[in-house]
Amino acid sequence: TDTDTDTDTDTDTDTDTDTDTDTDTDTDTDTDTSGSECDGEAVGCYSECWGCAETHSGPCSEAVQACDDDTTSDGCAEYKSCLSTCVGLAAGEYSTCSAACENAVSATGYYLLQDVNKCIVCDACSISCGENEANYDGACVDNPDSMSNVCDETEVTDGEFACYPWAVAGKFGDCVYEYNRCMNDAECVTLQYCYNNSWSEDDWQAAQQACRDAAGVEVVARYFAYMQCVYCDACSTSCDAYSVSWDCYNYVPSH
Repeated sequence: TDTDTDTDTDTDTDTDTDTDTDTDTDTDTDTDTSGSECDGEAVGCYSECWGCAETHSGPCSEAVQACDDDTTSDGCAEYKSCLSTCVGLAAGEYSTCSAACENAVSATGYYLLQDVNKCIVCDACSISCGENEANYDGACVDNPDSMSNVCDETEVTDGEFACYPWAVAGKFGDCVYEYNRCMNDAECVTLQYCYNNSWSEDDWQAAQQACRDAAGVEVVARYFAYMQCVYCDACSTSCDAYSVSWDCYNYVPSH
């Protein structure tokens, strides 16, 4: 019948209120995401980073070397040299000068230099040249919903009208060279209109033959280089339904 109860009222009275008063915070504001030793927010795009990226040990040296190795009379090395003579000219004169250089270069040479430019603007100098990305028509933006970056996939809805603009967009589209060659030639543009109108004809094949006969061999070759680059190469997956119409089975890419 032991009725002893525990009367222990001991409670923890520890009043230690010590808190960490260390106010050290990381104030590093470095936002460099380019991974290039040439780049930085305080670095000039054309005056500093561009030249650094192009050097023998620079991050774009392989693309530069590929251009320099293309030494034919219409190759990349000659194209780059030609463009260098346009630097410093007034806007209108520069356009005329650069257009003359472009008219003399091959498709291979043109795209080799574009590889160099894209490597620099979109990668090696993406911070210092960031404000200049607009000049390259969104080519540096990794956004599959953007018209200039639609991938050539079978799942692309209405593939022709999604992939086509991407292939000829701005400076880095896969068929920009061929597109410009046609659009800068009045006879080639006329042939394109003729072809566009022919699809509504009952005998569209005969109508297209008439278009080709009126245009001549050289113009037809220029137009087909443009069309086949888009339908048989850059957009060959999403535009597969058009492969027969553009004779893709006999197409040989120019670059």
